[in-house]
Amino acid sequence: MTGKKEKKFNRLCERCVKDCKQRADVKIIKCPDFEKAWVQMTIKYILSSSSAKKAKK
Repeated sequence: MTGKKEKKFNRLCERCVKDCKQRADVKIIKCPDFEKAWVQMTIKYILSSSSAKKAKK
C-alpha cells in the first residue's frame, strides 16, 4: 500500500477552516467564504542543567 502524498494548498486556503481548499498553483486574491482558523500559540520551554540542579535541592 502506498503512502498518502502530502497535498499542497494555497496559502489563503491553508489558513481557512472550510473544506473548499484549492491547489497551491491556483492564484487566489480574495475568497468570499474565508473563515480564519484559530492558531494556538506554543511556547518552547527548555530546562537547562543549572535550573534542574536548583529544582532538586
